[in-house]
Amino acid sequence: MAEAHQAVGFRPSLTSDGAEVELSAPVLQEIYLSGLRSWKRHLSRFWNDFLTGVFPASPLSWLFLFSAIQLAWFLQLDPSLGLMEKIKELLPDWGGQHHGLRGVLAAALFASCLWGALIFTLHVALRLLLSYHGWLLEPHGAMSSPTKTWLALVRIFSGRHPMLFSYQRSLPRQPVPSVQDTVRKYLESVRPILSDEDFDWTAVLAQEFLRLQASLLQWYLRLKSWWASNYVSDWWEEFVYLRSRNPLMVNSNYYMM
Repeated sequence: MAEAHQAVGFRPSLTSDGAEVELSAPVLQEIYLSGLRSWKRHLSRFWNDFLTGVFPASPLSWLFLFSAIQLAWFLQLDPSLGLMEKIKELLPDWGGQHHGLRGVLAAALFASCLWGALIFTLHVALRLLLSYHGWLLEPHGAMSSPTKTWLALVRIFSGRHPMLFSYQRSLPRQPVPSVQDTVRKYLESVRPILSDEDFDWTAVLAQEFLRLQASLLQWYLRLKSWWASNYVSDWWEEFVYLRSRNPLMVNSNYYMM
């Protein structure tokens, strides 16, 4: 309690002249510094998210692309095939003395669009490359020609000096298993702990589920998999962990007991 009392920035007191409030300058300074540190963390997090979002490209690659477009424009070449002229027409007219500024803004917008398209292409290429699983089936110590080609392409498209979560946007989406395989694996998992009578009843319920409800629920999962990189992770956290009021140690993480 003494530490909490010392941390108070406003110290009211009652005197014969009335109530007085004394401001503690060191505490107010700490509040200001705390807010400043918070904003610095937000800016740093935003910058890290930006860097991981554009990886394997970098802001320097945008600057190089913009400089190349400006150089081509200076040499009377139009790498945009007329798109920059159309962009200039859409920009407001600030007078003749700012005509060059419109050209720079048009080049910057075109470079940004082209840069974004190249980044999207790299992400799609990496996602397709990382979907290859042929190397898993090859014997130890041997590498086929397709796998060598795949490995070389991955090294070319993956860039250098990645940060944490740099490849998050390039990872393949979590595939949705067929509902028949899910039901089959469920029956295999409960078979050792059920009697013959209970297992037969469970198998009947599973077949009824496949006939009545499975197709609609499977369609929901496929629809979610198109919009999310992992169709199960957020639902699992919300409905299994966060919404349940039961003790996790007994009902979920029982293997730790």
